[in-house]
Amino acid sequence: MELVRLARDNAKHAFEQRARKEDDMEARLEELQRRLRLPRVPRRIECIDISHLGGTQTVASLVALTDGLPDKSATRTYHLRA
Repeated sequence: MELVRLARDNAKHAFEQRARKEDDMEARLEELQRRLRLPRVPRRIECIDISHLGGTQTVASLVALTDGLPDKSATRTYHLRA
C-alpha cells in the first residue's frame, strides 16, 4: 500500500511541476511581448546565427521555438560559400 501512495504522490508532483513550467513559459512569452511592444504573444520565434573561421567556412544556423520550446524539426544548418 505504501508503494501505491508513493507512486500517486510522485505522479501528483510531476503533474504540478509540468503545469507550473507551462504557466512560467506563458508568463515569459507575455513579458517578451510587453518588452518588444508586440501586438500579440510570440508563438513562434526563429533565431539565426552566422559563424565563420577567419572569414572562411561560413555556417548559418536557424533555431526555431514554438510556444517557447525548441522545435527540433525546424532547425536548419546552412554551409555558405562566397
